[in-house]
Amino acid sequence: MSKECINCGAELPDGAAFCPHCETVQRDKLPMSAPPRRRGRIFAVLGGVLALALAFGGGYFLGRASSPGAPAAESPAPAGTPAPTEGFEDIPADTVYSCEEGDFRLVLAFNTGSDMPLAGERERSDLVAEGGSVGYPSLLFVLDNSTLEPAGERFLALTESCSVSSVPRDGAAAVSCNQPQYMEDFPGAALASRLDVSWDSGVNDIVWIIRMTNGDVIRLRQTVRAEVQPAVHIYPEDEAMDTIEELQALVYRLADEYGEEASVYIHLPAVTYSGGLDLTRRGYTLVGSGSGTVFTGTLRFVSNTGQPSCLYDLTLAGDGGTGLDSAGTVNAFGCTFTGWDTAVYSGNGGWVGLSGCTLRDNGRGFVFDSEFSNGSSAYYSDCSFENNATAVLIERVPGNMPLRFPSCRFVNNGEDIVNNSPSTINTDTAAFA
Repeated sequence: MSKECINCGAELPDGAAFCPHCETVQRDKLPMSAPPRRRGRIFAVLGGVLALALAFGGGYFLGRASSPGAPAAESPAPAGTPAPTEGFEDIPADTVYSCEEGDFRLVLAFNTGSDMPLAGERERSDLVAEGGSVGYPSLLFVLDNSTLEPAGERFLALTESCSVSSVPRDGAAAVSCNQPQYMEDFPGAALASRLDVSWDSGVNDIVWIIRMTNGDVIRLRQTVRAEVQPAVHIYPEDEAMDTIEELQALVYRLADEYGEEASVYIHLPAVTYSGGLDLTRRGYTLVGSGSGTVFTGTLRFVSNTGQPSCLYDLTLAGDGGTGLDSAGTVNAFGCTFTGWDTAVYSGNGGWVGLSGCTLRDNGRGFVFDSEFSNGSSAYYSDCSFENNATAVLIERVPGNMPLRFPSCRFVNNGEDIVNNSPSTINTDTAAFA
């Protein structure tokens, strides 16, 4: 049996995953199905909401890209499930490429810190909540093989084009990947491609194909795995949660009842909780009832499991002290913080993301003072910082990642942004009054 290449028409063996003539990944169209719906306590997650939340906590958001000297991107292969992956096993995650201009070490890695990797990261595995997705980059680092100094710009000048494609195994859904380009968020990498891994992606091979102007072709590969994480939704009609004591007891019980195998959502009633809440045993998602769900004490997060926590539509109204105190990954959406000495504190091991939040009438609105974390998000979008003594204080950021405040509003603060870290702060689309 044989078939034709989808790009150049060359005859290929049936089951070929890529064409040796034009290097195109072979794919056939496969429609994606919606996640199954369940009744009872475990439900399918609202895909759009959870995808956004997990993208915040599990990886990153890519910003505007600039591509100084980057090669032309090839057109991406159509999404779907290709033939089996025979022939991919021997493609490495790193290699040394030699030409007249020198010897270059090419290394693929996933989201990394500030260090330049010397060896490729071949595999990554993630728990992905049912109906959701996680996002992170596949990064190409280029070093001079003799000096181990960055050599991306010199190498890219020798390239003609570069493409990234996903090759699903065993009928899995395809991982979405954009074509490689230079990304400011990963300044050490020569090129980056954003990967969006959905809950039904199973196992995918991520294949980089780099064409050189001298006719050489370089192939590199990584493998990503998605393990489905069921979602558990808890509602006020199912469990007692009208007082802070009841809610704390529920949180502790859920931590014992559900480990990393499930994502836990607690849908809160429109009540005022008098006191703080300890959420340090695992990751949780707290879903408020608009402005009707109020906490007057500190929400404290620490999670050693790597699970991100999320807050939706909560009001944290204090009288001094700290509103949100995190040494884990927490993302807040549409929340209001008012009346605190420090409204939001991201301490060591923590990364707090904010989107659509209001921080008003606080001593310090948002404080970032962390050297390491399990998750990251460089974007603090559509937030309003009003009447704070200091709206944003940046002391330390893991990996010195650049931070961006798109469409944020800074109004009547004593100081808008104080940056004591090496990280750069982008406020190009923010408004100040």
